[in-house]
Amino acid sequence: MFRIYLIIYVFILSISAKAQFKSIEFEISATYSLIRDLEIEPIQTNPNLVSTTGYVSMYSNSGIFKENYSGGLGFCAESKALFSISKRFDIIVGIGFQYTEFKREKLILPSNSNQISTSVEYLNPDDSTIIGSYGTLVQFSPDNLVDFPKSNPSANLLYLEIPFSFSYHVTQKLIVESGVNMSQRIYSQTKGNVYSYDITNGIQIIEQTYTDGRGFNSTQIFLTAGLGYNVWKNIYCNISYKRSLIPIFNSEEQFAGKSYYNLLGLGLSYRLQRKND
Repeated sequence: MFRIYLIIYVFILSISAKAQFKSIEFEISATYSLIRDLEIEPIQTNPNLVSTTGYVSMYSNSGIFKENYSGGLGFCAESKALFSISKRFDIIVGIGFQYTEFKREKLILPSNSNQISTSVEYLNPDDSTIIGSYGTLVQFSPDNLVDFPKSNPSANLLYLEIPFSFSYHVTQKLIVESGVNMSQRIYSQTKGNVYSYDITNGIQIIEQTYTDGRGFNSTQIFLTAGLGYNVWKNIYCNISYKRSLIPIFNSEEQFAGKSYYNLLGLGLSYRLQRKND
């Protein structure tokens, strides 16, 4: 991935060197994430199970697996340099940060038998003998749709991004922009409830927080599009849309398909123009 970044960077420099520097732009936007819900036909899943005693644990669900997503507010802050290649066309390069958050709920829906089955087994790490187990066969009802620990796990992520785009001046005040963002995850936090086994207390549900980036792809590539309108002097009002080309999660984290970012943005920007512009 570093080679891709390097090639794109050299390409941007080669184009910008032939263009005339025009202005510097500072932009701050509020964003909202939209992620499509996913569903897959009956499968058996084995999500992670926390063991506070060191004993190995096995957990499985069978049924129709579904992931529901609810978006959250975030922000985007960017600093950009604009280079003029004609009277109406500009090249824009920059650097910035994208913070986003969302919630993901995992559901087990009933299969054709209208039942959900769940089993948990705890194995002795020395000889793999079963030292405890928990199993249910639940008749479907609206009250037991969630067969994972009842929670709404949240995710918060911060990306360092390098935007590259072309803009076109439709009128003196209206600008259309499209391009691509190369983004690298620099921070993530996920929080939610998980099953835990303790010899004394048996099966418990505890809250777990991870900040090591597990489950997430570290690199993202976004296609971007937007509109800008000059509302007063050097101040612009902007609306934007970003669509990720790389799944949010790696293949080991998702069972029901691939999830992608759809980010809507609304913000303001300020341009420092050259004196002769």
